[in-house]
Amino acid sequence: MNRLYCNNKSCYSKLLKFHTDTNTSSNDTLQGGKKKKDMKSKDKSKLKSKSNTDSEIEYKFYGIDTNILRKKLKQLKATMTRPKIIMPLITFTHPTKIPDSYIRIRDEGNRITMTSKTNLKSEFVTEHEVVIDNFAQGVKLLKSLGCEKKYYVEKLRETWVLLDTEIVIDSYPGTPEYAEIEGSKLADVKKVTRLLGLKPTKERYDIYYETYGAPKDRKQGGDLTFKNALEKFDGMIFKNMDLFKKTLKEQQKYYDNFKFDINDIK
Repeated sequence: MNRLYCNNKSCYSKLLKFHTDTNTSSNDTLQGGKKKKDMKSKDKSKLKSKSNTDSEIEYKFYGIDTNILRKKLKQLKATMTRPKIIMPLITFTHPTKIPDSYIRIRDEGNRITMTSKTNLKSEFVTEHEVVIDNFAQGVKLLKSLGCEKKYYVEKLRETWVLLDTEIVIDSYPGTPEYAEIEGSKLADVKKVTRLLGLKPTKERYDIYYETYGAPKDRKQGGDLTFKNALEKFDGMIFKNMDLFKKTLKEQQKYYDNFKFDINDIK
């Protein structure tokens, strides 16, 4: 995964060149429009090995007991790099309208990332990611390039690092937790998967359909948050409604430390 670090507005103009310049060294980054080699990230959760590949090598794990997973991570001396927080994100269409792709801006608490993902139907998608310093300016930049907003959504994420891989425990509004393991090498991802006693979910998994019977062709439309999920899924939950409501209630507690307001993004 390649990353470009942008700490001022002039750096945003480098983004399009970044996606087409295949000769850029993976050990170089751009900060403030100037090259810097071997710049150390302040984010300890960023794995150095991710800069060596454009592929997002990742396994997903649904239907697991995430409390047991946390115990195993502690036993293996994994490091929790970020406790569970709400991460708001907005996705956009690609500016050239290529299929099977999207661009995302996400506030990760300690940094804001802009990510381009293509080849979404492949086993491992192609990903390019940059770190930016302003969510609203990132949105304006994408809109100025012709990108169209697809949706805004909130998710909860807890992040761990173990043996050159990143393990995240995620949940969307109303859903049970699931996990992902990501690394730059498939061998590393497989090794950590084995150490944790997990079996990856190979097929495409619709967590709302599997857990609540929500139609796979549903069109709840618009933004999805922990506050509006009950309304958005009105008439689409056909089983486990009590679990859906209970999960949402627990998730909404994380709003206490959540300062982001989508209404501030124009």
